[in-house]
This record gives sequence, structure tokens and C-alpha cells, in this order.
Amino acid sequence: MGIAVEHLRKDHEQIYASLHMMKHIFINSGTYLLNHSNDIARCIRFLSVFAAMCHNGKEDIILKNYLEIDGIATDGDDLIGIIREHRLIDACLKRIQDSFPKNPFHYLPPRFIGSMVNYFALVKNHMEREEAVLFPMIDDMFSTMEQEALSTSFHEHEKSILEIKGNETVKSDMERMIGAFR
Repeated sequence: MGIAVEHLRKDHEQIYASLHMMKHIFINSGTYLLNHSNDIARCIRFLSVFAAMCHNGKEDIILKNYLEIDGIATDGDDLIGIIREHRLIDACLKRIQDSFPKNPFHYLPPRFIGSMVNYFALVKNHMEREEAVLFPMIDDMFSTMEQEALSTSFHEHEKSILEIKGNETVKSDMERMIGAFR
């Protein structure tokens, strides 16, 4: 496994851990938010910033650009399918954000619950597809040196997103929450 694939695999580990944590909070809170609204909001924020902007951006923008620079077609079924799945997952995440109650004394609306269930399934299937299709493709197409450059670009992209005001603690907050629930 090359360094670029390892970089994306570590992203997947963090996303899987955040989903597991959110399921734990979600299941334990039932439909009532009072004790868990801040935790659920932090999880949604992490998924919005880290999964959607950082991780998906690495694939949608950086990886796609590297493939195009190398003259490799990026309109094939596998990569385009993965990018389209990102849009579908983003739309589901938007429904989650829009339906999340602002008042912690409110019950979780059916739209929120349905969107969460859908999101969990979409992301799990999507990441399994990336691990089965995209990761081997990267390893096959890029040399060790190219993967090092790709990984550096991934890191710079993530850093640029996480340096934006309000995003600075998204990753560390999630790591603390995951540690507390283990």
C-alpha cells in the first residue's frame, strides 16, 4: 500500500470512528436530544468539514487533477461513480444539517432520523467501494514518488481546510470524543 493510499485509508479510519461514535450517541439518546445535542452537532460538523470537504476534496479535486495531468482518463465509470456518490452523500448530509433541531429540548424529527440512517448506509458502502476499487487503482497507477507528491498535496489540502476560522478544532474535538467513548 503506497503512501497516498495510506493517507486516504487513515481518513477512512477517522470517518468510520466518527460514524461509530455518532451511532453510539444516536442510539443512546433515542429521539430526545437534551443530553447529546452538542455531541451530535460536533459529529455533524466533523462530517461536514473533514469527510465532505477534506477527504472528498482530496479525491474530487487533487486525485482527479493528478490523473488528468498524467493523461489518464477521468471520465471512467469508477472515478466518476465515486465522485457522483460524493454529491449524493453531500446532499444527504445537507438534509441532516437542515433537519437537526436547534433546540435541545426538541425531539429528533423523522427527516433527521431517516437522513442519518441513509447517511450511515451510503458512507459505509461508498468507503467499501473506494477501498476495493479506488485504492488499488491509485497503487497501480502511481509510482512511489508520485504517491509521495500526491500525499503531500492531500496534506496541504486538508491543512488549508482545517485552518479556516471555525474549523481549527474539528479534528481534535472528534478525536477527544472518540477517545472518551472507547
